Amino acid sequence: RQNRAICVSATGVERSSCIDARFGQAAHLLLIAPDTLEVSELAGATRSASGAGVHAAQAVVDSGARVLITGSLGPKAQQVLDAAGVDVYTCGAIAIDDALKHLDSGDLQRIFKSK
Repeated sequence: RQNRAICVSATGVERSSCIDARFGQAAHLLLIAPDTLEVSELAGATRSASGAGVHAAQAVVDSGARVLITGSLGPKAQQVLDAAGVDVYTCGAIAIDDALKHLDSGDLQRIFKSK
């Protein structure tokens, strides 16, 4: 993980929760400290009525996360994340802990790698 903050779209607020397939409308966006695996929620990041994906993407950028794990995201959110240098990976509805293991082992599908 190279000591980079990791953001995940999640169905709950624990690492046993699953990855939420919906990025902008995810139940929660969580920030995970790579060295301690401490979890904190990006409050209000997924509560936007319109432009939810862009709003959530900006919250990820503002959090300092360098990696995002989610199910899918739209092109406008992708543009925001790409411009900010965030690498985005996708996976199914698996536990966050499992997604982190797959990230470490290089087994997650990269949606795009930032320039």
